[in-house]
Amino acid sequence: MTTPARKSVPGARLLTPAEKSLLARLEELRIVPPANLLQALYSDDKEEHAKAVQDLRRSLDTATALRARLEALRVVLPVDPASAVPELNNIVTRAEKEFGDTSVVSLEGRYMLIYHEARRVNAAVTAKKMSELLATCENALGHEAYLTRRCSMVRAQFTRKAGDPNGIQLYEDELALRKNSDGPDAWRTRLARMNLAVALRESGEYNNLNRADQIAEKELAERSVEYGPEHPRTIVAMANKALILLSLVEAGSKTADAEKALELASEVVRVRQTVLGPLHDSTLSGQMIRAQALIALKRCDEAVWLLYGVLADQAAAGAKDPGRAEELLARALAGTELRSDLEEARQFASEATQLRTRQYGPDTAQVRRAQELEASIITQLAAAQDRDVVRVLDHTSGPRSEAI
Repeated sequence: MTTPARKSVPGARLLTPAEKSLLARLEELRIVPPANLLQALYSDDKEEHAKAVQDLRRSLDTATALRARLEALRVVLPVDPASAVPELNNIVTRAEKEFGDTSVVSLEGRYMLIYHEARRVNAAVTAKKMSELLATCENALGHEAYLTRRCSMVRAQFTRKAGDPNGIQLYEDELALRKNSDGPDAWRTRLARMNLAVALRESGEYNNLNRADQIAEKELAERSVEYGPEHPRTIVAMANKALILLSLVEAGSKTADAEKALELASEVVRVRQTVLGPLHDSTLSGQMIRAQALIALKRCDEAVWLLYGVLADQAAAGAKDPGRAEELLARALAGTELRSDLEEARQFASEATQLRTRQYGPDTAQVRRAQELEASIITQLAAAQDRDVVRVLDHTSGPRSEAI
């Protein structure tokens, strides 16, 4: 918003510093007053001018209050969505009605809604909605605005999750932009580089995995020195490093170390349990990395018990990545090679496929991986039947599933 030139309004008055500041704050929020209100603001008529100032202040107060409520809802939304979502929708509706759909309040509210709804729709839908919001933010706020950059990163995240091969390139583009605007060692550049490592890991390609491992190793070392070994940013880098090591193990790398991955994952869980509590999404994610390492080390029984616990905790707290725990549990059960475990493994693999399809869409890497696992377990079951091998669990402990 540009303040109209004095000569554009007949008899225009000069604004006081406070009135200029009021217009500047509205401009920051991308709230454009109607033309008649601006005309009244510059009017020589004292009453008309005073009323215009009062209306503009009321708009600023309303926008400020709505933004403060949005900040409060960021905390409430994950733990009490039933009450937070309707209020969030009301805020967005009111902001769009009073300030337009390109005001900062409107855009922030829409971002929060899309990000929250991502758990209930497949990744392709979220990627599309975030792409549309990103275009609006770029036009309204500019390429360097914080919300624009958040939309860009989340779009890349869900494009990758949807199995779109352009996902990696979006992260490459974001990293290049951050290097040019912020410098190679700035925090936002390092964050973009770590996000790229995640995308490279999830591609599963051996060359990409090696590149991801180099990025993760460097980032973990730097964060450990800069922030300390138990800082949340260090712990995130530690978790990423463990996952990349496990991906390399699964890809047949001779140098990747599953024991090291288990050590890193155990430290992630220890810190997160202390700081965040045992039911937090991040803690449960760390537990699943531990289970994945145990499976890689052929310690499948331990992984089974751990994953039953994760599923029980997710039943109470909700799953951030639906189907992941079920898929890992199917792998762990299949790894024991007990006939009864294979039957249960097939059930969990089928459930993982359904959950993954609902979350990410039918033709995605996550769904294909779950489908391949289910097919592999069915083949194992057929082979067991052909050999007529029937193995039973120790009657003194009973079936594992009854202990949870």
